[in-house]
Formats: sequence, C-alpha cells, structure tokens
Amino acid sequence: MNKKALKVILDTNFLMMPFQFKVDVEKELSRILDVKFEICVPKSVIKELEGLKRSKESKTRKIASMALEYAKRFKIIDVDKKVDEALVELGMSKNNIIATNDKQLLKKLREVGANIVYLRQKKYLEFEGYIK
Repeated sequence: MNKKALKVILDTNFLMMPFQFKVDVEKELSRILDVKFEICVPKSVIKELEGLKRSKESKTRKIASMALEYAKRFKIIDVDKKVDEALVELGMSKNNIIATNDKQLLKKLREVGANIVYLRQKKYLEFEGYIK
C-alpha cells in the first residue's frame, strides 16, 4: 500500500457541500477511501469562494463565508492557474484525488484518467479511479 498520503483536492462546490447538503465530507472520505489521505484546497478555489462572498444572493454569500472558514482546516496549495485548469493538471497525478461535482470538470477529469470523488443522491460520496 502507498505509504505516502494521497492528496484529496477539494473544489469550490465540495467546500460548500457541508452547508448545502449537510454532508460530512471528512467522514464520507474516510468511509470510501481505504488509504491515508490529506485534504488540500488550491489557492484559486479560495479566491473563487472570496468572489462568491460578494455575490448578490445572500444565501450564496453565507454559504461561501462558511466554506471559506471550513477551508482553513485544510492545507492550501499554491497553484497559479484557473480553478478547472489547476484541478485537471493536479488530477493527472495518481497521488491526487479530485473532489468535485462540476459536470464539465468531471468529464475533463475522466478524459485524463484522474481519480475523482463526487456526490451521489445529495448525501453520499463516491470514488472513481484506481489507487495502488
């Protein structure tokens, strides 16, 4: 088994998920991944959440604020690209798992053979990929 912890990289909608769907992301990841992992958040995701905090819609602002607070629990990785580009690039490494619900992004990640985690039935996380 891989001794080095895998990186589970959360995108914007994954950080908002606990507040939208009451999903315990960390507990669900532990349930579906039988490996050591570290949760990370790209800096570009933080910037995206900060932008959402300025949304006209109060519910979006509130959830984005809570998601930013939640993100502080995890390691922030410095990736100097747009969110989707960064996640696809990170997804090319078999040591990374990309956590997203973005349909277009999931399609791109599948095309490059990335390990992915996504939400099913608004309450369960599902892993798709291969870990040695």
